Amino acid sequence: MCLMCDGFGHDDVMALYGAHIAEYGFTVVAVTAARPEDEGVEWAYTIDLLDAAGHPELVVAGPDAASGGHLLQALGREILAGERYSIGDVLGDPPAVLRFGPVDAVQHDLGTFADWYSAQVAGHIRAPRLEVLQVFAPDTWFCACHRGHQPDLADPHTRLDARPVPNRAMRRSRARSDRRRTHPR
Repeated sequence: MCLMCDGFGHDDVMALYGAHIAEYGFTVVAVTAARPEDEGVEWAYTIDLLDAAGHPELVVAGPDAASGGHLLQALGREILAGERYSIGDVLGDPPAVLRFGPVDAVQHDLGTFADWYSAQVAGHIRAPRLEVLQVFAPDTWFCACHRGHQPDLADPHTRLDARPVPNRAMRRSRARSDRRRTHPR
């Protein structure tokens, strides 16, 4: 769930991001499914490393958003302290290795970083354009059957929010089910 799903208004979310940026130098946005039954990839990304440190923003996709967010907070603090990462960098020792890779421009158009652009419009970001590095979490974060399944955002065909779009029959079935729950016979 996102802050807006929890009842915050858009202006409230932007104010919270602004406060985090003012206090910590950047903030992290975690994107999860709106409902527990929704499936899809969770992701997290930073807002304002570009302004605060002249460093590309970071995104991690695949691990749960909370774990990804914690990873980005730690990396963001290192960046604010002077560390720099770029495409192809590897951090750590096997098997706990982080890799850094590119992000295709199509992700900007798909809304993957929507809150970054909203924060820019709200005046929290001065950077004229978004630059992003993908952080690949270590394989040790995943069970054996999910290793190697992190989406590669350098691939222009990758979609993080790809969820099945319900057809008419699915929508009608869901509506009938909802009515039965609220109006038992």
